[in-house]
Amino acid sequence: MARILQNYAPMEIEQTYFDVMDIYRMVESVQTNGSIKMVRQVIYEGIPCAYSVGTRPNLNSVMENSYYNNESGSANRVRTQPRVFCSPAIFLKQGDEFIITTNYRYVTVTAGEPVVYPCHQVMHVQEVRYA
Repeated sequence: MARILQNYAPMEIEQTYFDVMDIYRMVESVQTNGSIKMVRQVIYEGIPCAYSVGTRPNLNSVMENSYYNNESGSANRVRTQPRVFCSPAIFLKQGDEFIITTNYRYVTVTAGEPVVYPCHQVMHVQEVRYA
């Protein structure tokens, strides 16, 4: 089930991870009648991570010049850019769902393509919100 690199020694950067995440993935499951069904399965539990929400200005406001000269009276919109940092020993895929415990609350996000470095990996994520 969980695939972690053999003989992996934790890096010092991992001591700064104060959040925890559970990772879910859609996997194929063979039913009793022989058909294949996609089911949501837990891949990892209790993985230390860092959930970061950065901000950046909206590019449309820069293109319309309202970022520099706000004559229209409308407020400049700011977009968030959430990311998750974790150990490079964790095998992640784009589309994985993370349930992150951060600051005594739960956040559910969907992962983008992971970028793996020797000391950590980072994924841009999108928060899942239900109406």
